Amino acid sequence: AEYKYLRAQLHFAMRHSDLALADFNEAVQLDPAHAEARYQRAYLRFYAEDKQGAIADLRVLDETLPPTAHQRVNMANLYTNLALYPQAFKQFDLWISSHRKDNKLAGALNNRCWLRARLNIELSLALQDCKDAVNKDDDNSAYHDSLGWIYLRLDDAARAKKSFDGALENDLSPVSLYGRAIAKLKLNDAKGAEADFAKARAKEPKIDEKIRQYGFTFVEEGKPSS
Repeated sequence: AEYKYLRAQLHFAMRHSDLALADFNEAVQLDPAHAEARYQRAYLRFYAEDKQGAIADLRVLDETLPPTAHQRVNMANLYTNLALYPQAFKQFDLWISSHRKDNKLAGALNNRCWLRARLNIELSLALQDCKDAVNKDDDNSAYHDSLGWIYLRLDDAARAKKSFDGALENDLSPVSLYGRAIAKLKLNDAKGAEADFAKARAKEPKIDEKIRQYGFTFVEEGKPSS
């Protein structure tokens, strides 16, 4: 099973997804308790649009892994991609509570914050997660970006703009530009907002649609919705 798993990883690294999936299948058949092989198979099943297969593997992992298993943070991200949000939060909570010194902690905190921001739920908890992520890695633009969107949810435009400024220091992300534009609108800086909207749309023409897909429906075509 281990050799099948290792060969599957090589196939995946060479972008031979079908061969990788075949080896992961054999690895799981030979050793149903091989958690890494099962997770990787779930990942490939999802991207092959076999969502039910991916969910089945994730359920087995959830039932058989110890609560502190390191795979749970990856399971949380995959559940998020599957739009199974209660399951995603369960995995985030289990992993974060037992990995307080892990070097992946900041990323997990940011991802849990971002999910709450998108769903517009438990914003005080999201705010703390984002602050903790930024405190652990102040140079990471994505963490400042997530914090900016939380502040927009909380209608704190000044702090939102400051967070997006931090995000844009190292990465001119269209999402961060768009968020800062919204903050500037709320701060009555229409000219500055227009400039950021223009930059965001130039970098990503479908950015308005993307922002709405993220769940931030309080903006339509760069203007606050009624």
